[in-house]
Amino acid sequence: MKKKVIILSIVIFAISYLLYIQLSPKSVYKLINEDTSFTIRKESISSKKIKEDLDIVLSESIDHIHVNVIGKSEIMHSVLFEKNFQGSIVNWKYGENDDIEPLLIGRIEVQDFSHLIVEGIKANQIKFISYKGQHYFYVLSSEISQPIHIKLLGENNKLLYESV
Repeated sequence: MKKKVIILSIVIFAISYLLYIQLSPKSVYKLINEDTSFTIRKESISSKKIKEDLDIVLSESIDHIHVNVIGKSEIMHSVLFEKNFQGSIVNWKYGENDDIEPLLIGRIEVQDFSHLIVEGIKANQIKFISYKGQHYFYVLSSEISQPIHIKLLGENNKLLYESV
């Protein structure tokens, strides 16, 4: 009888442990590394809650900054920016996913700007994040209109960048 109780206890423990492993959420680091072919630096991960069930996560590999929107233990949007981008003052990308609202995300390559305008989007919907000395912005909204029209204004409302 004791052997049956011990064997039954071991079986129940093993099943419970396997269920725990299957059902427990993956770490952000593991999710990002499974999604990319780049090696992410674990210490570079920075996350910010953007909605109750969504986080925006920035991380870096050797040549790239990775921006991921994570919800329900899965990556909903994934965007790459080159670290040493030489080109436009505003580097932006747009993505859609059936499970959440469209995402507009960008990096501003200048430090001195007064504000950013995205046509059709209210100013309070444009969110900013600083990461590794760079300014990033994002809009998660079904109100993003196509074609996307972005303006970056500097001191005295001087136009620094326009996408159209």
